[in-house]
Amino acid sequence: MQYAAYVFDAYGTLFDVHAAVRRHADWIGPDGQ
Repeated sequence: MQYAAYVFDAYGTLFDVHAAVRRHADWIGPDGQ
């Protein structure tokens, strides 16, 4: 079973989403930009 999580905070400062996208860029592909 696979799970996907989308986590956002009110100001975009609590979670560094861009770091996660960079870390998994090969798996995400060009849609991650």
